[in-house]
Amino acid sequence: EPLEIPQGDFHSASLADIGVTAEENEILVEGCDTDREAVGSLQHQLGNVSAEVRVTRTELAALRAELQRILAKLDGPASADASGDLRQQRLFAKFLGLVDRVDWKKGSVVEGCQIETCVVDYSNFNALRISTHFNCSLETFRDFLKEESNVRKYDVALDTFQVLKTNPESVILYTNYKRQSRMVAPRDFVTESTTQMFTPEEAAANRLTGVKNEGVFVQSTVSVSGFKDPVKDWVRGNILAFGYLAIAEGPKRIQVYNYACVDPAGGIPKFIADATSSMSAKTVAQIRGLCEEAEKKKN
Repeated sequence: EPLEIPQGDFHSASLADIGVTAEENEILVEGCDTDREAVGSLQHQLGNVSAEVRVTRTELAALRAELQRILAKLDGPASADASGDLRQQRLFAKFLGLVDRVDWKKGSVVEGCQIETCVVDYSNFNALRISTHFNCSLETFRDFLKEESNVRKYDVALDTFQVLKTNPESVILYTNYKRQSRMVAPRDFVTESTTQMFTPEEAAANRLTGVKNEGVFVQSTVSVSGFKDPVKDWVRGNILAFGYLAIAEGPKRIQVYNYACVDPAGGIPKFIADATSSMSAKTVAQIRGLCEEAEKKKN
């Protein structure tokens, strides 16, 4: 489908047309000094689709793929370095932005899981935080989440689960979900996920928790482009921030926080999207049960 691209320069309209975030733009601006060839190539391509030129969605997708390649080169590995600023790393930035928030509004408790929400300036949808305790070790929780196939044990709506690419410190996944209502089109997602374990000292250095702990585990997931073309009849959702922060309070007791800010895209009323918080809490409760069961099997 042809699109009208408004006139704009490298740092404004043209970049916005292919979905560049503020964080990504900062990386590109810095990259102008460190890798002029890569950034200059993207500038040239963007110049070709500015100033009243008609382009197709496929061409824009190709530009987005090139952007992701350049960002990966400029930003380096997705791994978290305790000596660096974790909040500046691409896969952790928005997730840890939610962790840092102090204005969460408490809602209901579902199956022992506290639901909280807050408003964010980068989405029309509320961010969500779900918290509860697990009676298992930090390692059991980590191992459960790192095994991608476990998702089918607690997500009954999942239809397709595909590993598109495995990187040294992250994994690219494609997932789609069964239609939950005749009034709502099915959704799919292309995401990149990374995990990191922290010692108590590393957790303190990265401001991950203000309480005494015996270690911290973080998983962060965001949507990415360029790895799989849009699929007919499926609406491509956008995961702005999603993940888990688990704080070890003892050998077999952890405090778990699930953070999420997801734009389902397409024609879903905001009140329906926000109402999924109860379903999310039930999912966390299922994960809790599965992890505690796994812990018992170790003994």
